Amino acid sequence: MLVATLIIVVHLVTGLGVFWPLVAVAGYGAGVLLTPARTTPALDRAPRVELVQPDQLRQRVHDQRRVLLDTRVPEPVSSSMAELEHALERVLDNWGHLVDFPEHQVTVRSMILDYIPSVVQAYLAIPDRRNAQAIGDIIGSFDLLRGEADSIYDAITRNSLNRLEDHNRILHMQFGQLPLERGERGDSGDGGDGGGVDKRAPGAK
Repeated sequence: MLVATLIIVVHLVTGLGVFWPLVAVAGYGAGVLLTPARTTPALDRAPRVELVQPDQLRQRVHDQRRVLLDTRVPEPVSSSMAELEHALERVLDNWGHLVDFPEHQVTVRSMILDYIPSVVQAYLAIPDRRNAQAIGDIIGSFDLLRGEADSIYDAITRNSLNRLEDHNRILHMQFGQLPLERGERGDSGDGGDGGGVDKRAPGAK
């Protein structure tokens, strides 16, 4: 812009002829090319949160159970934790089926990353870990978490069965009655007499 302005001033003072507008435009273009690009500060981007994967979640549950075993908690507590671990492993083994249900994934992550460690640490902070009330409280907490894990697994199973039923319905619509079903009804294709003899044939008694 400064170069173009100077060219216009020179034209007004000395006269550059009828082509002075072209000279001004050329000067402006040359100035643009020679001017370094203005650097703009990078926009602050929110940090990308890496989601904990199923294998890592499984390891977290195992670590929490190991903490209880290493501190030699009463057997009912360790058994309840083992049952909870098994229930969560069933869900984690079918993690791919929860892609369409992110709310269930959030629940499982919260259970493993937040609730279980909080319950374990609260129990271990008690001086007398064989206290009946403390044992009952931690087992009750584990039972609640296991019930939630079982509910999520049941939802996975129902969804899988519904999808299987949908596929079966599509097959019926596309291909009609399947051979297996004909066999189940006794329609073996030999007239149903078991001997393969056509009783309507000439000479049949």
